[in-house]
Amino acid sequence: MLEAKFRLATKRRSRDLLLVPKELITLYQKKVGGLAVALWLTLFASEMQELDKEQLLQELACTPEQLEKALENLLRYELISSKLSPEGPVLEVKEPLPFQEFEKLEARLAQQSPEALQVLFDFYQKQIGLMGPVQEEKLRYWVLEQGMDIEVIVAAIAEMVKTPSRRIEYLEGILRNWYNEGIRNLDDLAAHRKRWQEEKSKRSKKKSEDSKKSQGFMKRLPGQVQTAATSDGYEGVANASAYKPVDPEAVKRWKEMFKDDYSS
Repeated sequence: MLEAKFRLATKRRSRDLLLVPKELITLYQKKVGGLAVALWLTLFASEMQELDKEQLLQELACTPEQLEKALENLLRYELISSKLSPEGPVLEVKEPLPFQEFEKLEARLAQQSPEALQVLFDFYQKQIGLMGPVQEEKLRYWVLEQGMDIEVIVAAIAEMVKTPSRRIEYLEGILRNWYNEGIRNLDDLAAHRKRWQEEKSKRSKKKSEDSKKSQGFMKRLPGQVQTAATSDGYEGVANASAYKPVDPEAVKRWKEMFKDDYSS
């Protein structure tokens, strides 16, 4: 709700020339309405840092309800932002987005419709069980406040059902981790999983290489007993060298050296 008095976080602009982005008319006007566009222009062109609600009502010739609705539309389409400061509420005017970015905004806003949220609630109850007001409010928070696509929340629920836990806190833990990784939509999630798989493969490869290096080092240690594989496949067998094929020439020389032992 717009306070009686509020501050405007914009630089001073000259009224001699007001350049209006065409996207405000071609893209936004049919979504937010003419009064919201007029309100945005008034805030955009204002040279004052402190504005009065009554003054706006007079300038725009509208009712308080109409002004609140126009403000709500501007906030929803991110043409303004609102925050609190020690001096009171502060509104910051935002520039309209270009066409491609506006399409992304439209897609994100579609995710926040009551119909889309109901689909999420139905999926939660089908997979987890009966949903109470607390669970519903938490799911709304991740969609409406944190800007995560419903498909991402569905993916998180699918991850949770693989575990014994069915608590909403566990689901929020998954969502919080993903949010901190910058995941907002399915494309972000797919890219994250791809990076994770690549890093896992690199770690596995490095571990294998380190293991081979370690084994090579042990074989080179002085006095280390060698247990290399033989052609007959006796690797790992105690005294594996005893199972190597006998060299006939070596046997002949041995008999010549110890004739008495081999005489009949």
